[in-house]
Amino acid sequence: MLPGAGRFVPPESREGRASNLRVTALPYCRISQPREVPLNQLLEDVLDPQKRGPALIHLAMKRNTVPNFSLIVWQTPVIVTLILQPIVIDDRVRDEFFRAEIPQYLYPLVTNPRQSASFEKLRITSLGMIGFLVKELDLEAVQFLLRSEVVPLCLRCMEVGTVLSKTVAVFILEKLLSTEIGLEYICENQERFLATNQMLASMFTTLPHVRSSLRLLRRVIICFYLFSCNPRKEDSLAFYNSTYKTHLFSDSVSEITLYNLLPDGIRDGSCIYMFQDDTEIQNCVYQLLWNLGCIYNNNNNNGINSY
Repeated sequence: MLPGAGRFVPPESREGRASNLRVTALPYCRISQPREVPLNQLLEDVLDPQKRGPALIHLAMKRNTVPNFSLIVWQTPVIVTLILQPIVIDDRVRDEFFRAEIPQYLYPLVTNPRQSASFEKLRITSLGMIGFLVKELDLEAVQFLLRSEVVPLCLRCMEVGTVLSKTVAVFILEKLLSTEIGLEYICENQERFLATNQMLASMFTTLPHVRSSLRLLRRVIICFYLFSCNPRKEDSLAFYNSTYKTHLFSDSVSEITLYNLLPDGIRDGSCIYMFQDDTEIQNCVYQLLWNLGCIYNNNNNNGINSY
């Protein structure tokens, strides 16, 4: 027998063995077609960052099958903006984006006074788009937002929005204040400066100092710190009573000071105990008070001089 050759089996034996085998039929399986997702559901999924990618793919498949598809997508709030968001990363596209003043289409969605969940979702999404534009501190973006009165828009949102939308609005304000033109824009007008600082102080005072609002409170502190860093205050702002309480406007009749506008928790430095694990914000509070002349070298009262 050759190596590897099997044992010879007569044909009769093979037939007998085959006759003893039982063939079990598989159950009938019906292959279901993919579930057709309604257009309104896809439009809602686009608002969810985790579902946005697949939803946009399915939307593209429906463009030739759904009547008035383009009109429906165009008239659905925020959808077109979310589609444009990854496109405006290109600087060449961004220039055209601002020339067309497209961001202003978002402003009514942000200032809408309605507080239902659906309108709040629109508000947060629209603010997120504006925050995306200002995040990189692009000069043209900052100039456009200041020119189109985005500061009052953010203040309005801080008044009517939830903690999340307030946080995004303060983030936008923080980014504007971190630029020289943004800081100058807000400080050059007394009414604008007072409205901004009073809103920040009101939020810090009225919000519960709990974990869910710490992100917002943190950004409020940073905004006050940025106000105290005005590089022109030595030249254009006056002082009074031989102290370092800074006059924000030299021609102001009343004693309007950044120090007096600070909430008690920031003015006395006690807010640092809310951020025991955040050395960055603790240093920010101390630097803010130092800039206003509220800290001196003394071991008493944590080095904070209460006037």
